[in-house]
Amino acid sequence: MSIVHCRGCGKELHEIAEFCPSCGAPLPIARTGGKRAVIVIKSFIFIAIIGILASVAISSYDYNAGAQVAEGVGMTGLHKTPLAEYYAETHDFTGFSTSDLQGFTTGKYVDSVTIAKASKGTIVLVATFKGNGSDGTIFQGKEIRVATEDGGITWACGYRIQNSLLRGDNQLPRKYLPLACK
Repeated sequence: MSIVHCRGCGKELHEIAEFCPSCGAPLPIARTGGKRAVIVIKSFIFIAIIGILASVAISSYDYNAGAQVAEGVGMTGLHKTPLAEYYAETHDFTGFSTSDLQGFTTGKYVDSVTIAKASKGTIVLVATFKGNGSDGTIFQGKEIRVATEDGGITWACGYRIQNSLLRGDNQLPRKYLPLACK
């Protein structure tokens, strides 16, 4: 708190006084509440910056799309162990077909899980998406592939499949795939 001088009569006044009680001269508005106004303005700027950062972070990833892709990866993953066991017994995937898949082959967002190729130690599972998800235009008819070329010992998915003939050309965009499939 400080003392200011009246411009009209020169008497000492408290800084929060709006006018001089002796002569009635108004005190400059800039002296009343200036510090408070600066704090409020800085607070608004801080809140705006946090809001902008939050909106960028939230919009950078579509969690609904990620969940839908997880369904496709999970449904193909259900078949990995039974297929590896089948190969361990027969040493050949050649006669294996989609009708031999046990368990779930359709889901809320996955239209079907099928076999694209089955020969010797190679098999490719394909999860094809429906168009009813959060972004149906991107997902409809697109697929995620899971493949093995060594009888089920190692598996690769999406763009991590080394053999381009097995990878297919109708994959989901990379930004929606799990890190292991990019």
